Amino acid sequence: MITNLKNIIIILAIILIVNSCKSYDYLIYPYKSDKSIVSIHSLYSGYGKIFNDIFTDVKYYGPPPKDFSKNIELNQNMILESEKILFKDINNFYTKIPGEKIYFENPKKYYKYYYRQYTGYLNIEGDTIIYINLLNFRNKIKAKKYFYDWKSYFNNGMGYFYEDNRITYTINLNNQIIRK
Repeated sequence: MITNLKNIIIILAIILIVNSCKSYDYLIYPYKSDKSIVSIHSLYSGYGKIFNDIFTDVKYYGPPPKDFSKNIELNQNMILESEKILFKDINNFYTKIPGEKIYFENPKKYYKYYYRQYTGYLNIEGDTIIYINLLNFRNKIKAKKYFYDWKSYFNNGMGYFYEDNRITYTINLNNQIIRK
C-alpha cells in the first residue's frame, strides 16, 4: 500500500514538472554554428533571425529611425520580453487604431507559422526599441519564393504578397508599448 502511494506521488511530481516546463518560454538555438537563428517552440513553429546592426547599413536599409541613438545587441531576455508584450497587448493595440476591426481570439495560434526577424536599438530617450518582423510561412512554397533571403536581410519587401504576408511591430521594452 505504501509503495503504491509513493509511486502515485512520484508520477504526480513528474506530471507537474513536465507541465511547468511546457509553459516556460525559452530560446532554442537550432544551429550551433549560427547563434543568430533562434526558435521559441512555445510561441511559434518556425525560426527567428537576430539582426544586431541593420541601422549601420544605410545603403540597404535606408536611414535609421528618427529617434535612433545607437545599435544594441539583442539578448534572449529582450526577445522573450518583446514577444510576451506582443501577445499580451496585441488586441489592446488594435482597438486603439481608428477603423481597425482586428481581434485575435488566440494570437499565438494566428502567428504560429510566422517566422521572425528581430532587431533593435536605443532611442534618444534611452528606451530599448525592438522590431519584430513577422513573415508568414504558412504556405511554405510561396514563402520560400518570396522570403528566400530572410536569414540574410531584414525583409522590407513591397507588393501584394508582402502586404498580405509580412507585418512589423515595434515594441518599446521600457514602456511596454506596441507600435506598427
